[in-house]
Amino acid sequence: IVLSKKIAKKAVIRNKTRRRFYSIIEDLYKKESFLLENNLYILIYIKEKSIDTQFSLLKEIMYNTILNIKI
Repeated sequence: IVLSKKIAKKAVIRNKTRRRFYSIIEDLYKKESFLLENNLYILIYIKEKSIDTQFSLLKEIMYNTILNIKI
């Protein structure tokens, strides 16, 4: 997960955002076993809009995006 200082000046906000995405990915790996079987690596660049987005909406977007990847 890549989150630059340009996006959020305060480390507290950057760390909170990273933890939110780590939580979403960890939950997704627990639910979808094919991700572990195929050694899927994910690189996520955080945009400024995602800092203010609700967690449930982020989770839904991430699930849809990752599950729609053709392996």
